[in-house]
Amino acid sequence: MRVPFLDLTRIHEPLGKSFQRVLLKAIKNSRFVGGEEVECFEREFAEFCGTKYSVGVSSGTDALRLALLAGGVKPGDTVITCVNTFFATVEAIVQAGCDFVLVDISPKSGMIDLGDLDRKITAKTRAIIPVHLFGHAAPMKEIMSMARSRNMMVIEDACQAHGAFYRKQMAGTFGNLGCFSFYPGKNLGALGEGGAVVTNNKKYAQTLKKLRDHGQDRKYYHSQMGYNARLDSIQAGFLRIKLKKLKQWNESRRKIASAYNRQLSHVGEVKTVSPSHGVDSVWHLYVVMAKHRNRLARFLNERGIQTGLHYPIPIHLQKICQGKYAKGDFPGGEEMARTMLSLPIFSGMTQKEVSYVTKNIKMFFSNSKACR
Repeated sequence: MRVPFLDLTRIHEPLGKSFQRVLLKAIKNSRFVGGEEVECFEREFAEFCGTKYSVGVSSGTDALRLALLAGGVKPGDTVITCVNTFFATVEAIVQAGCDFVLVDISPKSGMIDLGDLDRKITAKTRAIIPVHLFGHAAPMKEIMSMARSRNMMVIEDACQAHGAFYRKQMAGTFGNLGCFSFYPGKNLGALGEGGAVVTNNKKYAQTLKKLRDHGQDRKYYHSQMGYNARLDSIQAGFLRIKLKKLKQWNESRRKIASAYNRQLSHVGEVKTVSPSHGVDSVWHLYVVMAKHRNRLARFLNERGIQTGLHYPIPIHLQKICQGKYAKGDFPGGEEMARTMLSLPIFSGMTQKEVSYVTKNIKMFFSNSKACR
């Protein structure tokens, strides 16, 4: 048996005719950028999230960068985020003209370490970007309390958490702005690139719409410097179709994660990175921390099971960060990078495939014990 890490064909093939209609409509009306499809998707995604506004942009990275700029960050401000995230989180901070400050994570949940966050806040801190990693939600009640007491912005990186909840409120809706990616492999993914920012603040929404379109108030009238960061209409049309299926797909992932949890519960060498109390995860990734991680990954690959690493090098040890941080600065993040392994999970994955993965994990550790 072969088990892919991610198989999008299982959700895309049944939607093929609907996708074709979106494409043919765009060809017929020649509206490829902005327009009705984008506006309809923005309304529908805002309704899904429970916010007043949603602004479509060209990627999750642009969502983060434009959210920072719309929020009013200035050169010299510092923005805090966590050490275990995709590089785009830090990239957006720097591109917005700010300095980034990293905080450690809790290896148990993969979320931001609240104690380290509290220690790292200074008078120069303008904003916090908590990351809802792996489909789990960060501890937003505590983060919002810290931010409000110090008059700081909160911009949520919800790029892996479409539909996740923390204490019955959706990830991405606690802070001033929430950012989403629609990269194809996300729980809600385009058939290309895309992103969105959600907010309840009308001024932020208006500024975002200008920033994504060269700073225009209307065509050829520019009131500020902006970017070319628009969501195209074809991707918006695809996303509208897939948004209708998202709750169903998220529930499928929850069932797969529950099966993994049950079947791995007695494997002492493997610890699942689990959501914290009060979190309803959408399991974008199913991540375990495992002894002999690299050997286990090779063993599974030899048996047709693809795995991933999210992420093998923490931000502070990336080449571009040399001189700013050093090895040992973030023990939680380093432990996670050293031991984490992402197992296959996707909507449409069968229970037979889950059992095949867990059977081989158990076999690996059983063989390892026998060889000692």
